Amino acid sequence: MDDERGRQAAQPAVLRYVSRIANPTDLQPMKEAEMKQQMETRLVAAVQDLPPEKLLQVIDFAGYLRSKYAPETLQRGSSEAILQALEQVGPLQFAPGELDTLLAEIQTMREMDMETDNELST
Repeated sequence: MDDERGRQAAQPAVLRYVSRIANPTDLQPMKEAEMKQQMETRLVAAVQDLPPEKLLQVIDFAGYLRSKYAPETLQRGSSEAILQALEQVGPLQFAPGELDTLLAEIQTMREMDMETDNELST
C-alpha cells in the first residue's frame, strides 16, 4: 500500500485527477450544494482576471445557456419576462422627462383601446 501511495504522489496532479475520474468509486459522493459552491468558486477564479469586455461575453454566454436550457419560455410582456430581461440588461435609464412621456403615451393607448372596446360592444 505504501508503494501505491508513493506512486500516486510521484504522478503529476493532472494524472491523479484523471485517474480519480476514471475510478469514480474512489470519490466520496459530493452533495449537490457543495458541488455547486465548488463550481461557483472555480468560475469566479476563472474570470477574475478577464477584462470587462470579456466578462460581458461570459455574462452573455451564461444568459444564452440559461435561455437555451430554460424549462419553459416566459410569455412576452409578462412580469417574469420583464424581470428576466432587466436582470440581463441591467436597470433602465431614461433621459429627463422621457419616462413621463412614455407613461403618458401608454395611458393614451389604453384610453384608445377602451374607447374602441366600448364602440364595438355597443
